[in-house]
Amino acid sequence: MNSLLLTAFLFLTSASWAGPLEDSANAFSRGDFAGEFRITRRSAVKGEVWAQRSLGGLYEMGRGVKENHAEAAKWYRLAAMQGDASAQYDLGVMYDEGTGVKQNHAEAVKWYRLAAEKGDAMAQYNLGVSYQMGQGVAKSDAESLKWYRLSAANGLGEAQSKLGAKYALGRGVSQDYIRAYMWFSLAVVSGYADAVKSRDAAAERLNAHEFAEAQKMTRECQARKFQGCDRIGSIW
Repeated sequence: MNSLLLTAFLFLTSASWAGPLEDSANAFSRGDFAGEFRITRRSAVKGEVWAQRSLGGLYEMGRGVKENHAEAAKWYRLAAMQGDASAQYDLGVMYDEGTGVKQNHAEAVKWYRLAAEKGDAMAQYNLGVSYQMGQGVAKSDAESLKWYRLSAANGLGEAQSKLGAKYALGRGVSQDYIRAYMWFSLAVVSGYADAVKSRDAAAERLNAHEFAEAQKMTRECQARKFQGCDRIGSIW
């Protein structure tokens, strides 16, 4: 296909994709949820991945259509099989909770992993939880730590708090209250308010010099946008 024909093809296909997506968003903005559902479903049955994922969400929430978790799982699965990370995560949650499908933690782990490998922070976090609990997969502190670190680097406060707990308790890592304080503090900065008490408890374990070091490490990690933060201060 020559470049001119390729450009025309890409324009036409992107336009056909963008139109229904924009129409669906406009219907939502107007509060026309039934219209949003109709537009989204038309595109979903044509195999458009954004629509399949969105239709799963509409069925799960009961927006514009009667709530139906089995239908939600069906459409999430179709999008997930096309490689959509958000749909893979959502399907994993449904298997974890037994919502719309028979509960199956191993199947949940399968879908979490696919999404996590694409960089989905919540999937990385849930995969870390699965390894920590030994749910659907063999228990492993090392694997749990690996996925929490990846999720934390993506800015997820829950994962940052989990890392803080691992350092506070010495689970899979050497006990380190300075690093525990850093991760709990970062979790709070990321909007995870539940980490406040844990941060303050870690602070009580530190002397003045250690507290100053922990605060310095926290600032440096923020400046790095959460990248490589476990390398700050000491070798791990």
